[in-house]
Amino acid sequence: MSPLLSTVQLANTVTYYGTREPGSFSGYYDWAKQSIKYKMANYRTKLRGFGVPELQDEFRRITTVHLESKFMSKLDEYTPKPLVLFHSKGGALGLRLQAILLKAASHPCINKTREVAIRCLMVYLGESTDQISS
Repeated sequence: MSPLLSTVQLANTVTYYGTREPGSFSGYYDWAKQSIKYKMANYRTKLRGFGVPELQDEFRRITTVHLESKFMSKLDEYTPKPLVLFHSKGGALGLRLQAILLKAASHPCINKTREVAIRCLMVYLGESTDQISS
């Protein structure tokens, strides 16, 4: 047993004298070993009740997904609605968005559309677009 575990068990038997094990060389060795064994079994049972295998399966599913292709496909799927919103904006924000949106009209490829959607979203949210390379 580890020294820390022995210290905790000794403190427990000193505090609760009735837990002292007669005939044991330390007064708590067998009791502590069995107690911890059952506590760990109960803990494992509780974890199984929470669906640990399901959590592990979900973790495996998430970590094996190719994130860039998934992100790009979802970006392509959801881009049209925000672009309509960006086109409808007026005022100073609308002017900044229109300057970015004109770039997409002059280059109608998917990569340019993605770039424009991300830039417009950043401007719309008040973020700086200086960190994005063209």
